[in-house]
Amino acid sequence: MNYQDINEEYESLKSRIEAKKTNIKAIQEKIGTLKEQIVVCNGNIASIRLSGMSSDPTAQANLKRNEEEKKKYEENIRALKKELEKEKASIVPLRERVNTEVEKLRSDPETKRHLDAVIQKKLQRSMKKSQKEKDELAKSKFKVESLQQFVKEHPSVANNIKGMITANQELSKLEKELDTINKSTNQNDMHRKVELENILIPNAKAKYDNNKGLIQSTLQSVLKNKGTIISMEDIMKFVEEPVKTDKKGSINLDATFEDRINNYRKAIKKADEKITKNQIALDLVEKPYESEMTNNIETQEQAQTQEQEQIQGQATTKIHWWNFLKRFKAWRGKNNTPALPEPTEIEDKNKRFRDDLKYSIAQDYTKQAMRDLDKQARKIMKNADKEKNDNNEESEER
Repeated sequence: MNYQDINEEYESLKSRIEAKKTNIKAIQEKIGTLKEQIVVCNGNIASIRLSGMSSDPTAQANLKRNEEEKKKYEENIRALKKELEKEKASIVPLRERVNTEVEKLRSDPETKRHLDAVIQKKLQRSMKKSQKEKDELAKSKFKVESLQQFVKEHPSVANNIKGMITANQELSKLEKELDTINKSTNQNDMHRKVELENILIPNAKAKYDNNKGLIQSTLQSVLKNKGTIISMEDIMKFVEEPVKTDKKGSINLDATFEDRINNYRKAIKKADEKITKNQIALDLVEKPYESEMTNNIETQEQAQTQEQEQIQGQATTKIHWWNFLKRFKAWRGKNNTPALPEPTEIEDKNKRFRDDLKYSIAQDYTKQAMRDLDKQARKIMKNADKEKNDNNEESEER
């Protein structure tokens, strides 16, 4: 397929569409401005009439002028609206021609197979990234849960963590104040600066370090006796993040733990949903090629069966669909044949295809395909959730 010719026409059409969109926006802005001017005219007209001075010659002239201006603005708006509708209508055939150019990619089996393989790789990368995020979130959640258990087993650590949190909050506030003073030219702030640098900030750091030292001692003792996955770095990270407080403003450590764990749980669920969504999209991309392979295998098996029947002179039993599926999967695994060509092979070994991806029509094709797949996957997940909820409701009624 000659991408260059198709891409030139595609870009020309897109450029014309963008120009029309720009013009449409300009027309809409003009209409908006004229409507604002009509509002002003209406206000002036109402003001003159309410003032009781409509019989005054000057007032009459102003009234007439505002009414004429209002009429002129309304006429201009009507004309602009006609122009607007004309511009909007003119975009439709251009979009149809754009779709025709894109359809040329779909209608060429080799090109579509290649672009679908590119989409496959994008989905695989996204899944890998989401899985990595999920693993990191699960690890962080487990750390917080372990720290929560550690605090329950060593109540003194709870007070030390609260002490670190209080000191950290105080230190952050004091350092922010000092930064503001350093940027100021007011000499009256010098006394406060000295106090911050020599007394308040060092005291806050000492309080932080003292509580940290006590926790480290407990950690070392636990490590020596039975071990723990909790490190001082985990505790310091916990201390630096937002905390929950009670009505009196005191730190609520239990609520903070539960809030952090719940947030990780939600984030893990979100990552899981993204993985599922991408897996569904990936299945949708691969499905046509799997069907193609299935048909090829069926054809081969039918030919072999007919040959055996002719040789043996006897009928064979039809293969059950589940046995066939089992054989198909085994065949695919044995031959290591993917439903789509490996994207890496396309990128590394086929320079022509790699160059084709530089064209905007190919890039837009893959982007739109990704959006369509995402939409389909979301719909499938939504229907699956609905079906699950309906089944749960039926079970409860029984």
